[in-house]
Amino acid sequence: MRDWITLGISILALLLSATTAYFANFLEVDDLRVVASPDPTNFPYPFGGKNATLLPGTWQVVFINNGTRPIAVVNLLGSIGDAPGEFNKQCGHKVFLSTDTPGFVVREKQIVREKVALMPHENKSGGISVNSDHNVQFPSGSQGIEGNLCLSAQLATVSKAYVDAGINLLHFKFNPNGIDYRLAGVKSPQVIWHSKKSIFQSD
Repeated sequence: MRDWITLGISILALLLSATTAYFANFLEVDDLRVVASPDPTNFPYPFGGKNATLLPGTWQVVFINNGTRPIAVVNLLGSIGDAPGEFNKQCGHKVFLSTDTPGFVVREKQIVREKVALMPHENKSGGISVNSDHNVQFPSGSQGIEGNLCLSAQLATVSKAYVDAGINLLHFKFNPNGIDYRLAGVKSPQVIWHSKKSIFQSD
């Protein structure tokens, strides 16, 4: 009886070892996650007061590569979308804004923090601008406007040349008494790109 127990334990150990080896050596995983918050050193003032028209344009963005291969962030753009009521992966892009962030690589199991600031622009679509403090300026009389402030990331992975990924930052709605807003990804990081395949599969 003892021999059977020993044999069973040995078989279980072998299966566990084989499973671990498969995931470690034969399964390729791309998994990039993001946590973003407004940079407290450059927060618009006043923010949220009566007739306010400013949104924060400088963000601390943490990129978490939970996969097994490096991922390059080739380009980051700010974007404003008209997606009332909720966040979504596409953000409903309507206005694109450049940032001061050059490309970088997030290696497997690595965490990279980037300070991302929107670059000053005047008179974009709908009268939206970015002022000299890098904050988003809406025109006066913007009450009732609702949407998402996002980043649009262009990624390069081992299996795909380019991947477009949306990063939700802030959902906002202007009203006569100020701004109703909520931050994205408060409870858990946003998964902006995920893909997995066996090395035995062709792309």
